[in-house]
Amino acid sequence: MKYCCTELDRKSTCYHEFQKGKFNDSFWEKDSLLIHDDTFYVLNLADLFYSVVPSYDES
Repeated sequence: MKYCCTELDRKSTCYHEFQKGKFNDSFWEKDSLLIHDDTFYVLNLADLFYSVVPSYDES
């Protein structure tokens, strides 16, 4: 994948994690898609996410 990686390819903890279904209070799921924080901002995805999902929580 060009911009996302999986838990197995993660090199640090500075990622935005996207999980299937409802959040179950667990992080770094094996089937999650992760995008590094730097990539998230370089691609201006923050503006896109906040325009579509105003309640998006980066923490």
